[in-house]
Amino acid sequence: MYQTVVTAIAIVAQVSGMAAATGNVTGFSRARLFRPSVAYVREKEDRVYEFRVNVVDLRSGSDQDLTLSVPFAGELPVPESGISSYGRGTPAERVYAHGPNAVRIDRIDVDGDQLTFVIAHDSDFTALTFDLSAMLADE
Repeated sequence: MYQTVVTAIAIVAQVSGMAAATGNVTGFSRARLFRPSVAYVREKEDRVYEFRVNVVDLRSGSDQDLTLSVPFAGELPVPESGISSYGRGTPAERVYAHGPNAVRIDRIDVDGDQLTFVIAHDSDFTALTFDLSAMLADE
C-alpha cells in the first residue's frame, strides 16, 4: 500500500473550552474507517510528532496508512512510567512510551469530505481539518 503524508502546516482552528473527555477516536465515512495506529517522534532533535492513521476500506477490507505530521515547540519529556528503553545513554537510544502519550489524537471526525483530527496536549486541544474529496470520490 502507498503511504500518504499529511503535513499539518496551518492550524485550522484552536479549540478552547472543550471538555477533557475524549470523543470518537475512530472516524467513519460511508465506506472507510479512520483509526489511529502509532505516534512517535523520529529523532530526539526533531520537532515533529508523527501520528500514523490506518484507513480501512470497509467494502474490500484493504487498508493504507496516512501519516499526520504535527510540528511542535519546546520539549516532549520522557514519561516517568509506562516506558521501555533500549540503548540508554547512547546515540542509538530508543524510548517507547506505552501510554498515555503527552500528545495524542483525542477525536477523529468525518463530515462529508472533511476529515478532522482533534489533537490533545495536556489540557489544550487543536482541531486540524483536511479536505479528502479526492480520497472519498468513489464513495
